Amino acid sequence: MPLGNLPSRNALQPALQLPRKQLSTFAIVMIVVGVGLAALLGLILLIVAAGVFYAYSSTTEEPTPQDREVLVTAGDLPESLWTEAIDPVGEAVTKTRYIDKSADVEYEYEHTDPDVPLYMTCIVHDETSPADAKMLYATLRVSMLGAMRLTSGGDVQQVDRNELFRWGDHSQCGLLVSNGFTVGNYFFACQGKKVFCLLIAGVGTEDADELRELLRPRLEQLRQHSL
Repeated sequence: MPLGNLPSRNALQPALQLPRKQLSTFAIVMIVVGVGLAALLGLILLIVAAGVFYAYSSTTEEPTPQDREVLVTAGDLPESLWTEAIDPVGEAVTKTRYIDKSADVEYEYEHTDPDVPLYMTCIVHDETSPADAKMLYATLRVSMLGAMRLTSGGDVQQVDRNELFRWGDHSQCGLLVSNGFTVGNYFFACQGKKVFCLLIAGVGTEDADELRELLRPRLEQLRQHSL
């Protein structure tokens, strides 16, 4: 039976290819998006799981006298900054050992008299490698200073003053300033596998000699001591 003139394959090629091309592109996009989302979700779950495992695999240890020697405490503040008696109720020192054998020791002090505000924390980390220490140094700078910005509500400015004191492979020194007055100090440093962090709020100094006398003895102890 005559079928008449059928269109040639060349004439049908655009019509045959267009739906297939659109479907193929859409499928590829969906595959890429799906793989990307799955990878992102997997990464998030992996990070969360690693964090939970890391935290629950840690153990608390009693800080040794040598551990305490690497920490700047409220008792170390010069009389030009602080003359009040240190209240032991406001002090805490903790030491944590992690599954990878890294460790940290942390000092925290909050003065119990609200009319005489003072808060300070000093944290020392002993990591397993200089690369880990450098990464932690960068993370702590961002997280601790970021938390300070959030809690101060913009009333306290962070002013870098690295010329006041430098130490180690990397360091950052600065002031907390409110209404034109220095109300605190921060100092972060990284030396080899060691990371040192100090934050003081309530009193502060712009005197380079005072900062050097406050920080250098503890940092030299840290250079020689492993947690």
